[in-house]
This record gives sequence, structure tokens and C-alpha cells, in this order.
Amino acid sequence: MAKTYRQITVTAGALQKRILIPVVRGGTKEARAAKKKLSDPGLQARNGRHSWEKLEMQLAANYDTRDLWLTLTVADEAALTKKQRTALAKKFIAALRALRRSKKQELRCHWVWENDLGRGRWHLHIVLNSTGDDLDDIRSCWALGEFELEPLRVDGGDWTYERLARYMCKERDPDKKPGLHTWHHTRNIHYPEIEEILVEADETLQAPRGSVVLETVRKSNRFGRMEYLKLFFPHASASPRPRRKKRRR
Repeated sequence: MAKTYRQITVTAGALQKRILIPVVRGGTKEARAAKKKLSDPGLQARNGRHSWEKLEMQLAANYDTRDLWLTLTVADEAALTKKQRTALAKKFIAALRALRRSKKQELRCHWVWENDLGRGRWHLHIVLNSTGDDLDDIRSCWALGEFELEPLRVDGGDWTYERLARYMCKERDPDKKPGLHTWHHTRNIHYPEIEEILVEADETLQAPRGSVVLETVRKSNRFGRMEYLKLFFPHASASPRPRRKKRRR
């Protein structure tokens, strides 16, 4: 049987997306258009349609429950410009990176500024990998206000990577153009691993034993179908190795 479907697997630590879409080639113009209508949402699911979806997969690729959620609050209630916010974040991250480097430890983190839509003080949310000496290290690098440090809560129940990513994307930076994401990350983060193979038309997506199904989408027309699963693997963890994209035929 001809291999007329593309099966895409996107793996980011304990989070995985599985996508099945028709290959758009040959046939009538009507058939190609109908297959493309099914393929496009699948490709969007692979790449992330929204800022929070891209962040969700990056968070899953880099952090798990062994890592940390940090909030740094600026004591001065005066308004901070974008330039000032950028400088404060860079200064803190550079200081923490230097301290860890002196101990031969790595720093990976994602961060975002927010101020409760203008109603509160500016504070910096940071997700970062843990080393075990974090409390004292952070205290020595941040002297501009209070800070809160707690274990990162991510599971397949109420606290998911999606919930965390949506929370970090809930405020639009007033100094950024609409549509641009407001979060940032260090250059050494890991990225999701993408694997693509061609399969036969009777192939279907299945949730492996031990996985938690977070989302299911199935669409079809007379020229084909699209299937999508988002899965959480409770016993998996973020990989300590840099990830590369893989494509197989």
C-alpha cells in the first residue's frame, strides 16, 4: 500500500505531540486543496500556532518537577521602561550565570516581566534549572526587592505545561508590537525533537500505555483525515542533552 500519510512526533521531555496528516501531492486540484485543508492545522500543531504553544514545548524540553519557579519583585513602585526592565533582567541572569559557572554549573532559564496589567509592581517570573544551591545564589544576585522561590509544578492534572505557558503569556508587553511574544530565554536551551515518517493510509494514532491524553483532535473529509494527540508521560523528565531536529523517510 502506498505511503500517503505523514506521521509527525514532537517530543519535549514529558510532553509529546503526535500528528497524522495526508501527504499533499498528485490528484485533482480539488483533492489537493482538501488534503491541504487537513494538513495545515496539523503542521500548525507541530510548529505552535500561538506564543504560548511555542513556550509550552520549550518549557517541557528544559524543565521538570526538579526545577524551579522564581519571582523577583522590584521594590521601587515607579514605572520601569522597557530598557530598564531589559537591563535588570540581563544583570540578574548574568550574575547568576557567572556564579554557577564558577561552580561548573549550567544556567538555563525562561523569563517574562509583568505588572498585573499596570495595577501592581513590576515583577520578573523565571523558570530555571535547579542545582541544589539556588536559594543562597539567588539571594546574592538579587538585592532590588523581594523574591519567591518554589519547586516547579508541572503534571498531567491541574498543573500542566500549557497552564504555565499561558500564565507566562497572559500579559502583553506595552512596549512590544502585538503578536510578538513577551518571554525570553537563554541561548543554551534545549528544543523539542521532531521526527517525521511516511506511513500507509490505514495508520492511526494511539496513546501508549502509561501516557495521559491532554488533547485529541480528529478531522476528515472524503479525501483524507487529520489526527492529533497531545500526551503527557508522568515518569519522563526533561532531557539534559541539547536536542536536534530529526527527519526520517
